[in-house]
Amino acid sequence: MTAATAPDHPSQDNASGHSGWGAALAALAGWYDFLIFPIVALAHFGPLFFPQASASQALASLVGLWLLAYVMRPLGALIFGYWGDRGRRTHALAAAVALSALGAGAIGALPTTAGWAVPVLVLCRALTGLGLGGAWSGGMVLAAEQAVPGRPSLAAIAQLGLPLAMLGTIGAVALFILLPTTSTETWPWRVPFLGALIFLPVAFYIAFVVPDRAPAERPASCAHTDTPVHRFGIALFWGVASALLASALTFFHGLFAVHYAGPEWDVPGLLYLAGVVLSAVGGLVGLGIGARLLHDMPAWGVVTLGALAASGAFVGVLVLLALVSVNWAFLLVPACIGALGIAYAGLPTLLADAFDAPRRYTGVALVSSLSGLFGALLPLEINHLAGPHATYALAWLILVTLAVSGLSALGALALNMARPDRDGPVDSQRKSRERVCN
Repeated sequence: MTAATAPDHPSQDNASGHSGWGAALAALAGWYDFLIFPIVALAHFGPLFFPQASASQALASLVGLWLLAYVMRPLGALIFGYWGDRGRRTHALAAAVALSALGAGAIGALPTTAGWAVPVLVLCRALTGLGLGGAWSGGMVLAAEQAVPGRPSLAAIAQLGLPLAMLGTIGAVALFILLPTTSTETWPWRVPFLGALIFLPVAFYIAFVVPDRAPAERPASCAHTDTPVHRFGIALFWGVASALLASALTFFHGLFAVHYAGPEWDVPGLLYLAGVVLSAVGGLVGLGIGARLLHDMPAWGVVTLGALAASGAFVGVLVLLALVSVNWAFLLVPACIGALGIAYAGLPTLLADAFDAPRRYTGVALVSSLSGLFGALLPLEINHLAGPHATYALAWLILVTLAVSGLSALGALALNMARPDRDGPVDSQRKSRERVCN
């Protein structure tokens, strides 16, 4: 069956639809926690959980808690990747989503005055990080493997989690903008975290409704198998490189543009909300463009195009921020997120093609976890380098952004060149069910 033909049976299209939406909901669960914690915790958790600490000490503790989830993600990638590669993808993915939801939801039930609140908060963040290690990546693998030939956009559905999570945070952002400070310090901060529990039914949906292939039925790579460890390491290295820019720029947006833009730069509340809404819309538009491009371009080309466009937009944000106006820079952020959407659309197929089926979940999970960890640390390192030389901070940011953009484009190209067949098993599904191995 070629790309121009219809699916073999309507049930095949329905199965792919279930897989795509299940993957999108799994990604939504992970991204929701990613965006909610810096918005709520960094603004309000200091006096609640660290009343005896100074403002700088409390902020450092909260940033450490935020980074803890990223440190735990690779461990979660190994755990859920091993499970998903040797059993059902959907079972591992559902468990990852449930663990992430429970970890985030439990934060909303913590008593701030209890002496054990902080240790339990640390445990909740660790559990959330473990779940994140298998949630987004598992969704990408599931959607890419189940995509119907001729419908590559179904694989890109897994990436809807980011813009949908942005829309989900609008309520939390409005809550803290509109309510008095005394009110937000009592109960409203709990609502966004307790809202994460809504993803528990999503976990059941993924486990019992979303279809999955048995390990022997998954599209296996045509790549050489005589040196699997060596090939896995190469794919892991270039996979992290290809996803690094998207992770780093998402960090900038989630932590700095969404949180610090309000309290530190005095961005008006309505503009603050408009930036979040427009960013979500930009991400949706970018995903749509990227999904359409997948019909005519290989996945590595879509990722490369998106990475280069995103870096250009982000450089524009930095220039406007330094030379023109914070407000104008804040409104240009949606263009950056839209360009990232193009790159995100191609990532599921690109990364799924990079690894053999018996190690695909583990490989993609490690790529997303490590690129997220390095992407989170990269802006902090830039700030450290530019700190003693504030005059050159803009130049540092632009230089590193362009360098990481080039590395991401090189990583996407290298993943394509490393495959002996040059048309990966997942990417070639839209061309034919019959893959010819060289």
